[in-house]
Amino acid sequence: MVVDSDSRTSSGDPRGRMPEPVGDENDSRREERCHPKVAAHFVDGRILKGLALDFRPSQPTFLFKLRDAADPVEAISIRLADLKALFFVKEFEGDPNYRASTGTDRTSLLEQQVRVRFHDGEVLRGTSPSRDLGGVGFFLIPMDPRSNNRRIYIVTANVAECRIEKGERA
Repeated sequence: MVVDSDSRTSSGDPRGRMPEPVGDENDSRREERCHPKVAAHFVDGRILKGLALDFRPSQPTFLFKLRDAADPVEAISIRLADLKALFFVKEFEGDPNYRASTGTDRTSLLEQQVRVRFHDGEVLRGTSPSRDLGGVGFFLIPMDPRSNNRRIYIVTANVAECRIEKGERA
């Protein structure tokens, strides 16, 4: 992988917890409020959609519940090393007619604009608050706020090229 920036130590390790939602213990939507909806894109081309039960960027694996799992407590373990990226989505089924806006620039003094190219040719653009694009992974926030993706965790080892486009920090 090629990283076109200087490597710095990342301090973006999430430590907070989501508050417990109010509602009935048997509420089927409770789990979706507690655990984010994700689409796991694997290096081999597979895509699994479900809930990330205990995702932490600092851990090599996380528990994942398929969205259509028959057993509500059934979960599988996913290795980050097997993923290209983990997409945190608003809805499992995005709009098939949606086309990302190329003119939308999300800007921030705290973020840098990044272009990521994977080995399979897919290119993602977004902003990243991460100072270390050469670490294990980093979060990318889509440039277009209308995107179905809230944020994307990029697994750095499975990236062909990563470039800072604008907003490079001094």
